[in-house]
Amino acid sequence: MSLTGKLTPLRTKAEVQASSETIPVYIVQIPSRSANAILIVLRNVIPPEVVLSLQHLRRFARADYLPSHLLSIATRADGDGDLAKSEGKSTTSHLLVSPTSTISLSDLEALFLKHKDLFDPLKTLIQEIHVPVFAPTSAEQAAEWSTKYWPTIYKNTNPYGPHPSMVRRAELELMADGKADEYMDLAGKAATECEQGGHGVGIGVVIVERGSGACKFPRVVAAAGDARFRGLKSEPGDGDALAEKCNVMGHAVLRAIAMVADKRLALEELERNNKPSPKELDSAVFTSYPLTPIETHYAGLTDNLTGGGYLCLDLELYLTHEPCVMCAMAILHSRFGRVVFGQAMANTGALNAEIGSLEYGLFWREQLNWKYLCWQWKEGVSETLLDAEHAEDAHA
Repeated sequence: MSLTGKLTPLRTKAEVQASSETIPVYIVQIPSRSANAILIVLRNVIPPEVVLSLQHLRRFARADYLPSHLLSIATRADGDGDLAKSEGKSTTSHLLVSPTSTISLSDLEALFLKHKDLFDPLKTLIQEIHVPVFAPTSAEQAAEWSTKYWPTIYKNTNPYGPHPSMVRRAELELMADGKADEYMDLAGKAATECEQGGHGVGIGVVIVERGSGACKFPRVVAAAGDARFRGLKSEPGDGDALAEKCNVMGHAVLRAIAMVADKRLALEELERNNKPSPKELDSAVFTSYPLTPIETHYAGLTDNLTGGGYLCLDLELYLTHEPCVMCAMAILHSRFGRVVFGQAMANTGALNAEIGSLEYGLFWREQLNWKYLCWQWKEGVSETLLDAEHAEDAHA
């Protein structure tokens, strides 16, 4: 089976919050010639930290740059003429004063009344609008906000997640030579083999080591399907309820991580010119042993992982489905560098932060001690791997 798809980077929890939170602010139309004088007046009542908190928004905006819905509430010129334009040039600007929480409307009106000569011949009509409280995370978002709220500045950075240039470089590597298609295809095959063997549900993962050092090219380290129906000890009277209990250690992510751990132990033994030691831990519950031809193939290779590594540091993980909370935290603690998943799991997935999901966004949280890049693979294989019984509520 051949796949084609595209990578869609996930937004972090902070990015999602930043994109939806707004605050009310005051704006007022002023003569352009009085801009500096009015700013001096405002410095006595608007703390500098308040101004800095809104530096992603234009302090002054000419009518040509205002969103269309604000033009209808813009203050008209006072007197007989229209001050808006003179000799083809705009002679007025709209000033973003401050958040409404900084000063009351009555106090601001009183302040402007004391300096009404600075506004002449305009009326000092103060309007209240809503603007984004956080800076935009992309040029596209800044453009959207500029037409929806107020002229917005994008400074080519992302204070709420990975830097855009980092994400772009990683995407170029992941998509090179069609390898991402290949790994997602392999994850789907690993899922199918385990499901057809009765070991678990149709969920699969592939772990890849990106070329670096002695490893010149990316290579598959491990492939695993879900085996949650394995490693359970039946009790009298269990019957069909046994499968419903499920061995949580049989989740595909945990199995693949365990396979990498076993491979690292084996490599250490080989480096000491010893045969791998027999396992002291009963692996039946942990299901780290291969169950299918695909799993056996990669588990048996000794040249597909650089020795001396730490856990899964900077390895890549490809999943047919968005992982559950347990597996998402296992990915984090194993120190993966990049994660790509196919089908989003709105009821159980822990990587999405979007509204309508669990909103955890565990791949990039300031409260956690590790972060990794994460994408959803669109137009991929995973939508058809789970049957209707497991499609919505399965914990991947």
